Amino acid sequence: MTEQAAASPVNWCHYHVGSSETARPVQFAGRTCGPPVVLYACAPCREQRGLLPRWRFAALPPQALS
Repeated sequence: MTEQAAASPVNWCHYHVGSSETARPVQFAGRTCGPPVVLYACAPCREQRGLLPRWRFAALPPQALS
Protein backbone atom coordinates (compact mmCIF):
# COMPACT_ATOMS: atom_id res chain seq x y z
CA MET A 1 0.00 0.00 0.00
CA THR A 2 1.33 3.43 -0.89
CA GLU A 3 1.79 6.22 1.62
CA GLN A 4 -1.07 8.17 0.02
CA ALA A 5 -3.49 5.25 0.24
CA ALA A 6 -2.63 4.74 3.90
CA ALA A 7 -3.32 8.43 4.59
CA SER A 8 -6.78 8.40 2.99
CA PRO A 9 -9.53 6.72 5.04
CA VAL A 10 -11.76 6.60 1.94
CA ASN A 11 -10.21 5.73 -1.42
CA TRP A 12 -13.16 7.10 -3.39
CA CYS A 13 -13.78 10.41 -5.13
CA HIS A 14 -17.41 11.53 -5.04
CA TYR A 15 -16.77 14.09 -7.80
CA HIS A 16 -15.54 11.85 -10.63
CA VAL A 17 -17.26 8.83 -9.03
CA GLY A 18 -14.24 6.58 -9.01
CA SER A 19 -11.48 5.19 -6.86
CA SER A 20 -8.58 7.42 -5.86
CA GLU A 21 -5.57 7.18 -3.58
CA THR A 22 -5.57 10.96 -3.10
CA ALA A 23 -9.17 11.37 -1.86
CA ARG A 24 -9.59 13.79 1.03
CA PRO A 25 -12.72 15.07 2.82
CA VAL A 26 -13.94 18.35 1.30
CA GLN A 27 -17.55 19.01 2.39
CA PHE A 28 -20.75 17.70 3.95
CA ALA A 29 -23.73 16.60 1.87
CA GLY A 30 -27.16 16.84 3.45
CA ARG A 31 -29.63 13.97 3.60
CA THR A 32 -33.35 13.93 4.28
CA CYS A 33 -32.85 11.78 7.37
CA GLY A 34 -29.82 10.84 9.40
CA PRO A 35 -26.51 12.61 9.78
CA PRO A 36 -24.84 14.38 6.85
CA VAL A 37 -22.42 12.47 4.64
CA VAL A 38 -18.82 13.59 4.18
CA LEU A 39 -17.87 13.94 0.51
CA TYR A 40 -14.35 13.11 -0.63
CA ALA A 41 -12.47 14.51 -3.64
CA CYS A 42 -9.22 13.39 -5.27
CA ALA A 43 -6.35 15.79 -5.96
CA PRO A 44 -7.25 16.47 -9.63
CA CYS A 45 -10.93 17.10 -8.78
CA ARG A 46 -9.96 19.40 -5.87
CA GLU A 47 -7.69 21.40 -8.16
CA GLN A 48 -10.22 21.55 -11.01
CA ARG A 49 -13.08 22.67 -8.73
CA GLY A 50 -11.07 24.80 -6.28
CA LEU A 51 -11.92 22.56 -3.32
CA LEU A 52 -9.88 22.59 -0.12
CA PRO A 53 -9.40 19.52 2.10
CA ARG A 54 -11.34 19.75 5.35
CA TRP A 55 -9.33 17.75 7.87
CA ARG A 56 -11.81 18.49 10.64
CA PHE A 57 -14.36 16.34 8.73
CA ALA A 58 -12.12 13.28 8.81
CA ALA A 59 -13.45 10.37 10.81
CA LEU A 60 -12.28 10.48 14.40
CA PRO A 61 -11.01 7.36 16.12
CA PRO A 62 -13.48 6.06 18.74
CA GLN A 63 -11.21 7.03 21.67
CA ALA A 64 -11.23 10.67 20.48
CA LEU A 65 -15.01 10.83 20.92
CA SER A 66 -14.87 10.04 24.65
